[in-house]
Amino acid sequence: RWFVHSVFVNDCRIGEVSGFVPENETANATGSFRMGKGIKRVRIVFPWNECSRISSLELDDGASFAPVKAEKTVLIYGDSITHGYDALLPSRKYVSQLAQYLEAEEHNKAIGGDWFFPELVLQKEDFEPDYISVAYGTNDWNGQEHDRTVENANGFYAKLRATYPKAKIFAITPIWRGDNDRITKVGTFEEGVWIVRDAAAAQEGPDAGLQLQNVEGLGQVIVHTVVKADQLVHIIGLGGEHDDGNVRKLPDFAAGGQTVHIGHHNI
Repeated sequence: RWFVHSVFVNDCRIGEVSGFVPENETANATGSFRMGKGIKRVRIVFPWNECSRISSLELDDGASFAPVKAEKTVLIYGDSITHGYDALLPSRKYVSQLAQYLEAEEHNKAIGGDWFFPELVLQKEDFEPDYISVAYGTNDWNGQEHDRTVENANGFYAKLRATYPKAKIFAITPIWRGDNDRITKVGTFEEGVWIVRDAAAAQEGPDAGLQLQNVEGLGQVIVHTVVKADQLVHIIGLGGEHDDGNVRKLPDFAAGGQTVHIGHHNI
């Protein structure tokens, strides 16, 4: 399996450390980078499809380093797109860019092919996340029944709010799919989207710190993000990858504490 680590210096990608690991085996990969003089902030984005660790680090004479820990944390739930499937560079996963935008440490619990599973929330983390992002719905619409989808979506968000009452939650609705003209057991694709929106909105309250935004996902290639008067945000993605910088054009939900609806693409 192919794996890639993206290396950034002062938020500019300077290269990758990559390699191939045979099935049921381990592999090593090395990289060398020149950064010039002065203080630099180095960020390494690890692969989405392999577990890896830094085993050694060599510096020029006189150079030193100190770890930098993010002050915030973001807990991520979702399916294969959120997991990072098909992203050639881990730094181009939308969740990696979201975490960077929020200046938060990413904890990704996405599972390929998954749908709303309320019991997953009961596996409480050993930390209190500042932000939570949830991106389910496309697999529910494709393979579940209507009433079960409604029950699971509402149950998931209710348990999420009860488990993490202080977190700011982003509810991400499913984006355009190539087969969204079908009518499934859930109904039309738009009906599936509204199930997600209604389930998230039902958790709002004076103490929830949530404000729902009407956001609709379209298309297959990110070209821009536009916030209109009706609070509609257009985000267009390509196979799990997202152009560097586009996520930064999202509404400033970090400051506003809003629950933002963003769509993702065909699984």
